[in-house]
Amino acid sequence: MPLLVEGRLEELGVKMPEGAGDLPLGFRIPGEVLSKPYGLSEGDILVGRLLEVYELRHGLSRSDEALKELWNSEVKLVLRPLLSGDYLFLHRDTWLLLRDYGVAVPGRYALKVMLIKAIRSRTGEEVEVYPRRTVVP
Repeated sequence: MPLLVEGRLEELGVKMPEGAGDLPLGFRIPGEVLSKPYGLSEGDILVGRLLEVYELRHGLSRSDEALKELWNSEVKLVLRPLLSGDYLFLHRDTWLLLRDYGVAVPGRYALKVMLIKAIRSRTGEEVEVYPRRTVVP
């Protein structure tokens, strides 16, 4: 069971952690659901699956066949926890994948991501995220 993150891919207005892609794109979620209960710190990598990608146009969502090729792809995000919440930046590998599909555009695409584990940057230790049930922030 995972942590389910869904939302518009936004340009995050904070300093990017090492390992993030070329633009500061990602999500912000409450720290109470990720970094605090799991003791995660800056630079830790979150690994999961991309469940959906869709374009937002004129207030409506739409997906084309090319975007469906991304569904079920492995995604990685890099964590930067702050007092205002956890900032989840696209990892360099995920950034490259989304860029090549034209999805790395702030505010224009929404993603649904199932986060399964965290990898601590300092030790390489893997930590399962919500192994007992699905949590939605």
